[in-house]
Order: sequence, then C-alpha cells, then structure tokens
Amino acid sequence: PLINLYGRQARDVSAEELEERAEKLLENMTVTKEQSEVVEKQT
Repeated sequence: PLINLYGRQARDVSAEELEERAEKLLENMTVTKEQSEVVEKQT
C-alpha cells in the first residue's frame, strides 16, 4: 500500500529514493475500470 512510503525509514531517505519506491509500487498496482470510475466521480 502507499502508506508504506510514509514511515520512519522514509524520513531518512532522499526524495529520489522515495520516488523510486513509489514507481516500483505503482508498477505492481492494478486498477479496475470500476475503481477508476469511482475515483473519477469522487474527485
């Protein structure tokens, strides 16, 4: 989950490292059409 990017160990890493972690996390994330529609509706 994205919450893993925010934690004690995240405070001590560079912005580049956080970006790499986020990219790696997003590579493995899938979003269904229904989930996408809910997000679009709510934002």
